[in-house]
Amino acid sequence: MNGAEVLVTGGGGFLGGWLANELVDRGARVTVTSRDGNSRVPLHPSIEIAKIDVTVKDQLAAAMLNKQLVFHAAALDGSSSYKSSHPAQMMFTNAALSLAVFSAVADSRSVELLVYISSADVYSSQLPAPFREEDGDLFEPLGNTGDGWAKRFCERGARLLQSERPDLQVCVIRPTNLFGPFDRTDAESARLVATWLQRCMNKEVLETFGSSESTRSLLYVGDAAKAVADLSNHRSPLDKQEMITVNLPGIEISLDRLAREIMIVTGTEVPIVENNYGSAATRRSLSDERIKNYLPRWKPTSLRLGLNRTHDWLQSQYLDIRTS
Repeated sequence: MNGAEVLVTGGGGFLGGWLANELVDRGARVTVTSRDGNSRVPLHPSIEIAKIDVTVKDQLAAAMLNKQLVFHAAALDGSSSYKSSHPAQMMFTNAALSLAVFSAVADSRSVELLVYISSADVYSSQLPAPFREEDGDLFEPLGNTGDGWAKRFCERGARLLQSERPDLQVCVIRPTNLFGPFDRTDAESARLVATWLQRCMNKEVLETFGSSESTRSLLYVGDAAKAVADLSNHRSPLDKQEMITVNLPGIEISLDRLAREIMIVTGTEVPIVENNYGSAATRRSLSDERIKNYLPRWKPTSLRLGLNRTHDWLQSQYLDIRTS
């Protein structure tokens, strides 16, 4: 990757920002797209920020000019409740973003590799855990959300793109629930870990929205960035036109245990409440068999260490959080 010209769409966001810094550390020359020109994650000084709307063809084509690798991480994201209450917006926005990027890659003469950051939301709750990559299009996505449908649609689009461009390698990566410093903290967008850490810091009740024995698979964002960069080095033989699809699993933990870990990290005890909205105990882990074939040394950061890092960052931002 040393010296490679790289574009990271959504590089102003959470995973995109971490990934951009990781790629710079590996010697790449990186440009990121950001609609407002800002970045959630502090970026390396060498990173160029392209203030563009990736759905505008001319703007994206200019940002992609002479780029060899494209990492597509631009997406509308949000909390579980936000995704559930805005299914059409999640589907239409994320499909539009991906189709614009795929179309630009199709027209590009320089792009050799497209890495599409999909999501574990493609999997169905009807599947047995752990979820395997080959089962990503079976049944309805988790929660039947617009985001899950959009990701499935775009994965198929990526596959069709590669079939038309035999010289293009495509890698689809499905991360599980990410957490870590620089994540969103607002009510609509905050993920589970950031939300619960803040609630503990504010001495508020933790609600599990279903059985406290249900599990979540959690992955520290720095591990995800490193794995995406590592996986981009794996190319299938071009004559096979094989799209690589890989899960990024994390550490599976019950909601009850996660709540207690967060209380230990924050040094605060608060009530844990199960409300009646949600399902009975379920497992939501991803199979790690394929990623271990590609990355034999794959081992996520321990949950306690990841929680401590996230808590330390939140504490440094605490005054801003209280006034936002």
